[in-house]
Amino acid sequence: MFDNATAHESDFPFIQDLKKRSWDGLSETQAFGVYALGLHCAETDFLSLAADANTDGTDDKKIDLLHIDRDTNSVYIGQACVYETWNKEAAESNKAADLASGMGWLLNDKLETLPQRLQPKAQELRELIESGEQVRIDLLFIHNANESMNVESELRSVANTTKRIVDKESVNVSFRELGIKRIQDSFDDLDKDLLITSVVSLPIQDNYRLNNGGWDAIVFALAGNALKQLYADYGERLFSANIRGYLSVVNKKGNINKVIRETASESPDNFWPYNNGITILTNRFTIEDDQIHLEGLSIINGAQTTGVIGELDATIANGIHVPCRVVACTDDDIVDNIIRYNNTQNAIKSFDLRSNDATQHKLRNSFESYEIEYAHRRSGLRRLPATAIHADTVAPCLASFHGSFQTAIRNRADIFESDDKYNNTFPAAITAEHVFLVQALADAIDEKKTTLKARVAAQESSTQDELLLKLLNYSTSKQFVIAVVGRLAEHIFGGRIADRFSWKAIAASVLPNRSRVRVAWSLALDQILPLIRHAAGNDPYKTVRSQEDLIRVSDEVGTLLESLKTHYAAGFVPLRDVTKIA
Repeated sequence: MFDNATAHESDFPFIQDLKKRSWDGLSETQAFGVYALGLHCAETDFLSLAADANTDGTDDKKIDLLHIDRDTNSVYIGQACVYETWNKEAAESNKAADLASGMGWLLNDKLETLPQRLQPKAQELRELIESGEQVRIDLLFIHNANESMNVESELRSVANTTKRIVDKESVNVSFRELGIKRIQDSFDDLDKDLLITSVVSLPIQDNYRLNNGGWDAIVFALAGNALKQLYADYGERLFSANIRGYLSVVNKKGNINKVIRETASESPDNFWPYNNGITILTNRFTIEDDQIHLEGLSIINGAQTTGVIGELDATIANGIHVPCRVVACTDDDIVDNIIRYNNTQNAIKSFDLRSNDATQHKLRNSFESYEIEYAHRRSGLRRLPATAIHADTVAPCLASFHGSFQTAIRNRADIFESDDKYNNTFPAAITAEHVFLVQALADAIDEKKTTLKARVAAQESSTQDELLLKLLNYSTSKQFVIAVVGRLAEHIFGGRIADRFSWKAIAASVLPNRSRVRVAWSLALDQILPLIRHAAGNDPYKTVRSQEDLIRVSDEVGTLLESLKTHYAAGFVPLRDVTKIA
């Protein structure tokens, strides 16, 4: 896979990372699209993302990728293509234009006329749009050529068409061409606190400066038009401390955005005392006349203020001043803490709040003994192997497995931000072997979903395959299945489990590729998934979101497993052989 890209690896190092990953069950175009999407939206568990987002296939209605991130209310919809010649001058703009047709089908057509694999996502997207919550739709054209003005023009037209179809103030529609250079930029950005590395100059007048050896800081009033221009120049790259945290703030807290807009419009003279302002992290700053020169920057607090002012009319922005604090520091440990302690509005990934937690360090050290990397902090994501276990990815799976299904599907950030929910998900006694067991279960569900998608796309599926895929295609289905499995733990294990945290993989089965336990889970799921699908009914949209239905489905499946214990036991034996209670 990607053999034609080899000659370009020196110019685009992301290709090496792309090629060394396992893309089982995906075509070259599907793998490339998922990889670029993952880098773009900071979701680096690529196989899990593939199982969720990939819609490519025959009659895909011009939609190759559709990913709904409910943490941030961000929707990513894309077309992807891989040209035989890498790094060509430009992509064909008609592929970008195809998205317009796709959006029309996705948002306007009757659900039953869409391909079955698109129906669940289309239903979720429409419900999200109608909810009145702040939603962001990001239209993407992903390819391995260079970016061009023609493609950008087509994407802008698609975005305008989509805005007219949606016709809601609560929905923001943006677009992005992800060609080979921008994909490389996203790859390079994974490990950076400051994505903007050039010198940026801002106007400064009265100020107060403070120095403490390890850092240098200055406070001043930043003109609103200067902040508006900064946002126009750099957009979301200003929030490199965590783009997903920025989206969570800007997309979901529309009521606060409204207050900021009203303050700027109705009380511009009082904006300074009314607003919390922004905090900028930089490597170094100098002051010359009435300008402050920043060597690199990231806004680590004040994403909402920046986003709102960036979208104000210029006449309004000209009339306000924003409290601005600039902190210069190059010490990695201090920088991490500056970012962390400025996180009053989700400026960083929620799991970074626990990056120095004793339980997370214990898990990391335990996994190291198995030669498995456990990622529990923001730094170093680019260097992680494909076999790494990500704390922010496995956390909702653990929550679902242990009874917190609603938290997992509605606000997984709470797992790290709430002490009670964190301690329920990551108790001090949790072991790497138990986390591994749950991660392997999640892998097996993703693998089932990917296999079913391929079978349906190749028109080799049965009616039961299609019904099961319909269930699994809802964004909450994975956590629903994990929650059901958690409630059925004793039936599956074949014995009493007083504490589910005590169920763990045996040491000999804890392997970096997770294959032995994943295959065992896959055989167990062959027994369980048809029963879950039947209990969920033919319209599972509400079922896979309901705590009441979770209990009902678990009870129904549990009764069947108990009454036909001998029949189902053979499918559970491989899992029993690689797990234990301890």
